[in-house]
Amino acid sequence: MQKHYEVTNKIKSTNQKQSMTGFTLVELLVVIVLIGILSTLSIVAYTGYQRRSVDTATRAAATEALNAIKIDHANANNDTYPISLADARYTTPKDMTAHYVTNADRTRFCIQIKSNNHTDIVYFVTTTMSRPQSGLCPANGY
Repeated sequence: MQKHYEVTNKIKSTNQKQSMTGFTLVELLVVIVLIGILSTLSIVAYTGYQRRSVDTATRAAATEALNAIKIDHANANNDTYPISLADARYTTPKDMTAHYVTNADRTRFCIQIKSNNHTDIVYFVTTTMSRPQSGLCPANGY
């Protein structure tokens, strides 16, 4: 009788070991779904960070252009602004487009900097402004 009990215990312990190895299909699916959710959240967060960095870089480029224009204006012998941004020794960053206009007697200006990667990110600054604002140059251009 004792031998029969030992054989039964061995069979039970062998079956328990076999059933405890590996993961079930449901467990694997839960892990895959969690990984998918986490990766989606990280991609959305990364896109937001990237957009904010482009926004900050565009605003900084508009500020640099304004400073270049003001420095050139301060160094000029007359009260006129430069004809172009190149005359003010300003180079537009490679991933942005700059638009600079002056009135006929070059006493007023508007600078508009646009991101080429995110075309809806645009900043402008005019003669009377001390820092760039989001948007396009006013209708009159100054």
